[in-house]
Amino acid sequence: MGVSEARVEDERGRPVPVVPKLGGAPRWPWKAPPPHWQSPRTRVWTYIDGVAGLGVVGLAIAMSVVVAAIGSQSATTAAMFSLLFGLGSYFVINQLHSWHWSGPGRRFAARAMAKEGDCPSCGYGIDGVPKGDDGLTTCPECASAWRVS
Repeated sequence: MGVSEARVEDERGRPVPVVPKLGGAPRWPWKAPPPHWQSPRTRVWTYIDGVAGLGVVGLAIAMSVVVAAIGSQSATTAAMFSLLFGLGSYFVINQLHSWHWSGPGRRFAARAMAKEGDCPSCGYGIDGVPKGDDGLTTCPECASAWRVS
């Protein structure tokens, strides 16, 4: 399995590269990681970035079309402002989601992947590898250390 440019700290605090599925921020609903890989905050960002975010943008577009059809200059200006506000809000939320996934969200997903028995750094199966003196399992392929249950 290939390695992405994204990094995460292993259990010893060393930055290690991660497999591609942990690399970029998941985009709802197309590339959302499994729910057990998502921290509670990642689930919130994924929901806001997806369902709620698209709803806000759709509502802003509908409002701007309806208000622009009324024909008043001030109403059209207000409709355009609401459309730009909705699109701007969606963009900001999307960037916050990407920022969260690059740090705490990715760490949570990497640890969940390790608990399932796969190395988040290289994808090697580490389920049967013996634990070291510190209670961590060291991957024989990439030498990253993880807690495996």
